[in-house]
Amino acid sequence: MKKVLRNSFIVPSIIIFFLFGGYYSRAQSGMAKPLVDSLISIIRLNSKTLVIGLGADAITAIATQKGIVVIDAGISATLTSRYRKIIENEFQRNDFAYVVNTHGHHDHTFGNNAFAEAKIIAQRNAMKEMHAYWSDTAKVESHLFQIVNQYDKELMTMKKGSSGWSEAFSQKTDQPY
Repeated sequence: MKKVLRNSFIVPSIIIFFLFGGYYSRAQSGMAKPLVDSLISIIRLNSKTLVIGLGADAITAIATQKGIVVIDAGISATLTSRYRKIIENEFQRNDFAYVVNTHGHHDHTFGNNAFAEAKIIAQRNAMKEMHAYWSDTAKVESHLFQIVNQYDKELMTMKKGSSGWSEAFSQKTDQPY
């Protein structure tokens, strides 16, 4: 693996924040916020390792002597910020040392800026993947809104609180809008 400078991730993170942060914040406000929090799962693999996720989104946190290491940063900075608070609570510390992006796909990197003080480590091609994904922001935005709209349609046909509804809501909430 090759270390990628944290500054290389600032531009994509800023774009994500401005394009989708407001949409996600509105979706997370009011009634949705407690529901989203209730759907976040915490799996403690051992005293030093957690897996935290919502729907198909998940990150791993490992407490080490040199600081907390996060494996993949999740699909959105807003959601990953919630994961961060859980990690801090569970480990009773907040010394995040590294974020390891296993690859450059958005569902593994969009939460990077929730760990701004940590060094980001990624495979050499991860940055190329991120730049390729964001080369056409209008296309990205259109694609994300199509996904969200599809989940909205599904949710309208389901009974609120049912397992199918909860799964669709989790998947919708995972989107970095």
